[in-house]
Amino acid sequence: MSITVVFDPPLPSDNPATFNQKAFTLLGDLNTWSDQANQVAGDINANKTALLNAGLSTVSANISNVNAVGTNISAVTTVANDLNEPVSEIETVAGSIANVNTVGTNIASVNTAAANIVAIQNAATNASNAAASASAAAASATTATTQAGIATEQAGIATTKASEASTSATNAASSATNAAASASAAAASATNAAASAAASAAYASMAQATNPDTPIRLNPRFITADFTVPAAYNGASVGPISISDGVTVTIQDHATWSIH
Repeated sequence: MSITVVFDPPLPSDNPATFNQKAFTLLGDLNTWSDQANQVAGDINANKTALLNAGLSTVSANISNVNAVGTNISAVTTVANDLNEPVSEIETVAGSIANVNTVGTNIASVNTAAANIVAIQNAATNASNAAASASAAAASATTATTQAGIATEQAGIATTKASEASTSATNAASSATNAAASASAAAASATNAAASAAASAAYASMAQATNPDTPIRLNPRFITADFTVPAAYNGASVGPISISDGVTVTIQDHATWSIH
């Protein structure tokens, strides 16, 4: 006879309906459990001698194991204490028994790794150093690329500045040429002005000399040299008047020239 009743007791976290249902079910199962427990007790009492003898025989047959447990009772206690911990290392190992079996199958390789642990640690260190060196090399490459870009940009700026300087030099040369041309033109204008002034003075002298005090003033009909009526003077001529090709008559500000 065995006890088949499995209790599902109510919990404080259950809602009232669930709590009551579990409580009544548990009360109902108690009678069945009590009957099964009494039956098991009766079976044990009826068979206790046989069971005791069988147990003693089993113990006697495995006395070496029992003695081993007794000899290693501290280890057994350690196991028992570990199983009572919230997180048991033994249960963790049992949950990963496939991995433990794999380690056992490959114990030779594990022992080899253990024997060469220093070399393995050195390899890990070297790998870490290699990774650090690779990162540093990558950083240096990035820096070099950046510097190359800056150098290219500076070269472009220098080329632009050189072009601007060349343009400025060309413009300065053009300005110098234009200034020289302007100076030449100014000199030519000054020469022409001087010639005109001389011609005007000559014409005035000629008119005065020709007709110093007569009531009829004579003037040539042809103007063959540049002539300027000075500022603040009025000029008069009896026409017709002909001006030769290439000859200029200039009337300055606040001056007049009348042809009658």
